[in-house]
Amino acid sequence: MATIFDGSRLPEKDRMEGFRSVFVRETTPHHTVFLRPRTGPVNAKVDLWRLNDDVQVMRLNNTGVMHRRSEQALHATGPERVAFVVHDGSPGRYEHAGHARTLSRGTLYLTDLNAAFTYSRSGEGAAIIAQIERDRLGVSIEQVYRADSRLSASPFYDLVRRHIAGTPGSAAAMGERERTLLAGITAQLMRALIVTSADPESAAGREALQDHLVDRIRSYIALHFRDPGLTADRIAYEHAISVRHLFRLWTGQGASLGETIMATRLEAARQELVAHPAVPVGHIAHRCGFVSVSHFSRRFRAAFACSPTQWRVESAGSPASSPGA
Repeated sequence: MATIFDGSRLPEKDRMEGFRSVFVRETTPHHTVFLRPRTGPVNAKVDLWRLNDDVQVMRLNNTGVMHRRSEQALHATGPERVAFVVHDGSPGRYEHAGHARTLSRGTLYLTDLNAAFTYSRSGEGAAIIAQIERDRLGVSIEQVYRADSRLSASPFYDLVRRHIAGTPGSAAAMGERERTLLAGITAQLMRALIVTSADPESAAGREALQDHLVDRIRSYIALHFRDPGLTADRIAYEHAISVRHLFRLWTGQGASLGETIMATRLEAARQELVAHPAVPVGHIAHRCGFVSVSHFSRRFRAAFACSPTQWRVESAGSPASSPGA
């Protein structure tokens, strides 16, 4: 994470222009930005997470704001991006592609950043903004426009809203590999929400309900295996399906869901034992999602026919097991 703007570090007279410059640079040119506090001085803070070259997430906190891209600015195109925004804070108002609505806390909305749009909020609040190149999603501008007015009817609406709202907290603790996985999951969910909102009765819309679901769940496990609380109930909830559907979906995958989670944890632990020889075995066990060190040792021995300590000793200096080999 990088804090790319913090108004508290500037004189108040410079905060408006500083925020406008940073925000326009990271979203789209040719639109107007004002800070609009209800009372007191203006202020704002912008944090940024670049998950990969296509996907980035911003968190804005400010004292009130207005964004406006007018019809007159449409001749000056910018990056072909779409943005999903989770509104947090005092009520706001949003208009995009001819559709106007009031925003309450937790509302998710969608913007084509080359379109004409207006967003305003006068009180304290925040927003989580996930941006992605439209080509990465494989959707048309017309689909984006149609989807925006129908988002809440999609079965993916709550899933995507929770995912975007939770991304800053998740990304803050991730390495590069995990952020890349998170970017892929985010793109898949964004596409699914747009397609099922824009064309719910089309073949593409129906296929999106299941398309890549197993891959998304595998990616989700790869991101969250370190959490001891990773269960079938949680995975089903986060993917807007029932536990029964989840288990049925996993039939024929070659290993049960529980075995998949366990194998992911054990493989990560095996790699970390060699990559971090000075870190105690118990610490690595906990870092890889095991509550009990003795349970970790038993499962490790059953999987690899040696104890974690034996594996570490025998692997020391082995080119095949050295990091980066």
